[in-house]
Amino acid sequence: MAKKKAGNEPKPAKRPRKKRVVQVELDDSGNVANPVNVPDNDDPGDETQRRFRYQHAYGVILLTGMAKGSLPYESIWCEHHDDYLAQSNGTYDSFQIKTRKPELGHWELTTDGFVAAITKFAVLETRFPGKIGKFHFVSNACVADSNADGKIGRSPVHLKTAVLAVHSASDLKAPFDTALTDLASSAKSTVDCVFGLLKRFEFITGPSLDDFEVVLSHIHISGIASCSSYPAHQLNAIRDELIQKVFDASSNFVDDPAKHWSCLNGSDGSNPRLRAKQLHPTVVEDAIQAKSPPYFRYSPIATKTDVRLTENNLSTLEKKLLRGNLRQQMETMRRRTVSTEQHLLELAAAKPQEIRQIRNQLESVVQGVCDDASLQTQNNGHVSGPAMLSQVQKRLQKLADEHPNNVHSQPYDCLVGMAGLLTEECTVWWSDRFDLTEATA
Repeated sequence: MAKKKAGNEPKPAKRPRKKRVVQVELDDSGNVANPVNVPDNDDPGDETQRRFRYQHAYGVILLTGMAKGSLPYESIWCEHHDDYLAQSNGTYDSFQIKTRKPELGHWELTTDGFVAAITKFAVLETRFPGKIGKFHFVSNACVADSNADGKIGRSPVHLKTAVLAVHSASDLKAPFDTALTDLASSAKSTVDCVFGLLKRFEFITGPSLDDFEVVLSHIHISGIASCSSYPAHQLNAIRDELIQKVFDASSNFVDDPAKHWSCLNGSDGSNPRLRAKQLHPTVVEDAIQAKSPPYFRYSPIATKTDVRLTENNLSTLEKKLLRGNLRQQMETMRRRTVSTEQHLLELAAAKPQEIRQIRNQLESVVQGVCDDASLQTQNNGHVSGPAMLSQVQKRLQKLADEHPNNVHSQPYDCLVGMAGLLTEECTVWWSDRFDLTEATA
């Protein structure tokens, strides 16, 4: 019987693929739903982006800790041999950031993400002996620490405790001797290497995936002294700026023109593609300054109030203050008013998208304070200018000191100046109303 030629064997029949059942999406009324109103559970892209943002947010946590002096690091390196390398006096702490859905349970020695972290740490330990200080495993999910007989050998916490209690891997007792051997095998490393890095291994529970941005803004960034009184929108702006910095450092984004002439294989560390991955804690203060409102500065005044009185050339503000028996306050109030107008112009240039909201809030708050003071200081139905101004000043000072979020962290001088602007606009009076066209000095 003739032999079949090689390659002429019949191909195995393909297994029929199951057809995917796709149904029409209907809304509550039974009509075809609008696609933008239906969650997309088939495309994990948005979830992946959120997990990357979590990693970048943890980089900001490290930076703010450094900026406050709570962490002993000089800088961090982003996506350079590890998620983060935190530099301190020639040694580096390594950070692996891992996210996990809580419903999947705790991290165990055999969980893929945990094994991947140990694998990365073992490579670092082998390539750079003596250079890595501690290894940090950071996650939103907890690490298994059950004492149950069937689970204790799968617990990273208990294995670390056992490792710390002995001098060498050979001293480990069951079930930890087997657990260490299996972990080293899964990590494609040696038992001694994994044993050594576990001696310097730390577990860190980070914020949850649901609220890490809130935690970053209102715990870590607001904990910086210069940000303690900032409103939520300003803290969030600083947070987003810092996350962007970490994102850029974690990618291959390089804006240094030296990248076009530096040697890629240079060993002196001057390669701009490497330096772009390094962030110093000064970036925190830079971001704060970039997102902070301009400082309130007094503007120069061309003429003194006394000269304007002599020349009978008073503004609406000055006429109202003079009628309200506030002649002594006219010069200071006018300076604050002019300076506040200039300050708002600078604020508009710095925050063009927010200035309308900021100005509306300031006008509304200050108008309310002035109206309340006018009502509460009337004497026999007539407005008392000195009593009203005293009340306004006290309340505006309290707002600036105790409730800065209500006035977008604007200083007392600016709030008083806003009262002056409202006086110019004829919405605030410091006496009974009168005909401004007939008023003279």
